[in-house]
Amino acid sequence: MTEEKWMWYLLGGLAAVQRSQSVSTVAQLHTQLLSSGTSTSTRRDTKHETDTKHETDTKHETDTKHETDTKHETDTKHETHNPPARTCPHLTTSHPRRRRSSLPPTTRNPPLEPPSISTSTHTSTHTSTSLSHTHYVYPHRDHQHPPAATDSPSPSPAPESTAPPPTTTTTTTTTAPEESSVPDIPGIKADHKLAQMLRKEVAEMLGRTSTGFPGAQPVSFAAKHLEELKRTDYYLCEKSDGIRCLLYFTRDGDQEVHYLIDRKNDYYWVRNLHFPLPGDDTFRGFHTETLIDGELVLDDVGEGKKLLRFLVFDCLMLDNQRMMHRMLDKRLGYVMERIYKPYKHLCKAFRDEVQFFPFQIEFKKMEFSYSIQWMFDSVLPKLPHGNDGLIFTCRTTPYKCGTDAHIIKWKPALENSIDFRLNLEFPLLPPSSPSSSSPSRESTPEHDYHAMPTFHLSVFMGDDAYKKWAQMHVTAEEWEGLKGMGVPLDDAIVECAMDKEGRWRYMRFRKDKKHANHISTVDSVMESVRDAVGREELIAVQAEVRKAWKARAAVVADLERGEASKKVRR
Repeated sequence: MTEEKWMWYLLGGLAAVQRSQSVSTVAQLHTQLLSSGTSTSTRRDTKHETDTKHETDTKHETDTKHETDTKHETDTKHETHNPPARTCPHLTTSHPRRRRSSLPPTTRNPPLEPPSISTSTHTSTHTSTSLSHTHYVYPHRDHQHPPAATDSPSPSPAPESTAPPPTTTTTTTTTAPEESSVPDIPGIKADHKLAQMLRKEVAEMLGRTSTGFPGAQPVSFAAKHLEELKRTDYYLCEKSDGIRCLLYFTRDGDQEVHYLIDRKNDYYWVRNLHFPLPGDDTFRGFHTETLIDGELVLDDVGEGKKLLRFLVFDCLMLDNQRMMHRMLDKRLGYVMERIYKPYKHLCKAFRDEVQFFPFQIEFKKMEFSYSIQWMFDSVLPKLPHGNDGLIFTCRTTPYKCGTDAHIIKWKPALENSIDFRLNLEFPLLPPSSPSSSSPSRESTPEHDYHAMPTFHLSVFMGDDAYKKWAQMHVTAEEWEGLKGMGVPLDDAIVECAMDKEGRWRYMRFRKDKKHANHISTVDSVMESVRDAVGREELIAVQAEVRKAWKARAAVVADLERGEASKKVRR
């Protein structure tokens, strides 16, 4: 491979947005990237021939110990320096090239069949004979990639600009300083140009004109929603205290690529993920043009150990087919049958490889909306991660990007929170007396940065406009703690809840959000605060909710029996 082509491959996302330009232009971008202080990982330095042809019967040692002179039954010649002690599945250490390429017919995703899912069974029942490493190789283990350009993460995200910021790499999962149960997002953050291209790509895939965050947003629970639960079928799940993300499945040529999309609409390329197609015991095929909704949580698995999991609770796209217009149980059914079960089959067949996954995939358990007391008594106390309330999601309505009135979040009255933008206003020092040399000149007022400031809270009005809305009450001890965090406080997004005295108090910083809550969301939360529904009130209506649900189910059953009898008579 020539040096210019190597630069093009190494740049990954930057090369993609320049794919219509000459290689020399990309080489200039590479020079700019290096001049910005970006360092290159030396984890693996592998050269590829452009016509590499891999065979599926490549021999691997079962103890994953590879030697640099391993013989392959192909035309490929690898030169490896400082090989790692173990081989991780999908060990790709450079940002993938962003190019469109048609997959071979044998790897195209088959048309969807309409499955459905029952809320009573959300664990995989798929069983298969365990595959031996002697006869099967972990998918794509033989695909090696050059090292990535990485940079150390900054303490706070920089605003978007016309110049692409350096990429940030997170190789380990750590907890946020102010909330131990909230993880950081793993992966390599896409630069500005690549992120813009991906946003347009996802918007086009979903049929949207907006390139904003496509995820649905809930409204706060108020007294009026008690009647809503009686009128319509809702599913119930716990509201995890984690990081809301979408997981985007796409491709780079014949390789699968995965991105996590956070609430800021930033894209993080995540390595070492593989989602095989159903019925493929070779585990070679994979999903593309797929977008699922979920939350990253940090589970306590005992003995002081933490495990990062992605809890799936909805689906927008599956293998280039839009799921948003379908009912919730159908959307979940597709994900269960086509993504989750094959994934669990993969985990069972390659148990030793699971430890190298950046996170594990699980289904968020859905219950009927009348299982409220059981949720409080049996589910919430046993959760391995933090909890932030309950979520009611309508079973019969389509997926809606943005605020969805049919997704309702319930929190205890004193835990209803709003995400504000925080701004600090420090008092002015007393004016000093004029100096003898210039008695007529007045000194410029200076701020007393040693004093405690006023903590202004602003709400988002749209179009980057903010409006001051309230003040945050902070004690002297809390102020010292905030300063000790070592993070920028001005213009930070902070989550606050109202105490019994009606004062807004600090809960945590929202590093996963670019903007504060919109004024419409704030109005919804304030309605919930004024018209709060407590735990006992919620439990009190579950019998009526169950009765109404069963009545609707009986009507549907009668209609289905009528249709069946008509077909028999015909």
